[in-house]
Amino acid sequence: MNRYLQLAIVAWLFSVSSFTLAQANLNAYALSLSQSMSAFYMYSLSEGDNRYKQEFEKAFTQADQLLADIQSKDPKLGVQLSAQWQSLKPFLKYEFVEGAGYIIPVAVRNQYRSLLSDVYRLIKDDKQGGKTLQEQLEIAALRIEIMSARFFDVSSALYGTLSISNGDQVIDPAILAKQFKFSLGRLEKMAPQMAKDIRTVNSKWNFIEDSVINYKDRAAFLSVYYNKSKIVNLLNKNQSIIAGT
Repeated sequence: MNRYLQLAIVAWLFSVSSFTLAQANLNAYALSLSQSMSAFYMYSLSEGDNRYKQEFEKAFTQADQLLADIQSKDPKLGVQLSAQWQSLKPFLKYEFVEGAGYIIPVAVRNQYRSLLSDVYRLIKDDKQGGKTLQEQLEIAALRIEIMSARFFDVSSALYGTLSISNGDQVIDPAILAKQFKFSLGRLEKMAPQMAKDIRTVNSKWNFIEDSVINYKDRAAFLSVYYNKSKIVNLLNKNQSIIAGT
């Protein structure tokens, strides 16, 4: 084979590999970013339960590390996201006001929300993912975390759904829920050995779906957080099993 052709093929394979790794890191970043948002607002909703502060800090650190990985593999994308992330990071802290609880400034909330929407838009517009069983599990977990993050964001906002502007509509929980339930059916067919876990996931999701999608019951936040965590743990467990086979 011509040496120049060999070099061209190697370069192409390297670029494809780098893109794949960057996309995988972007999915993982979106997952950690969503988890950080849920825990951040859950701390406020729970009136300062330290468990959620610890979970926020863990997810925050993971998101920070994953963004650094994205920058190394896709500098253009990394710079774009890093500018938003770096300007937001110093303000992701709690301010306790006597009689009012933990206050999150509207500007910080909007910036946090905008970053998650922008990251999800990049993932939603990508046509490469979701083909393998492992990718299907990964995307299912991501959808749950994104829906939950939006739920905790809205539930903790002073004006609830009125705080969501037209620019925030890229994350539509009703559409995500339909996609999630469709993916559960696919997963059960693709991997009958996971059927029991998928049924458990489906049952837990059915229990919290109405609260998450319609923001009907603010008091449901404890149940939503518990069940979304259980769902994601089950999906991640099966990802690990598949990766090990």
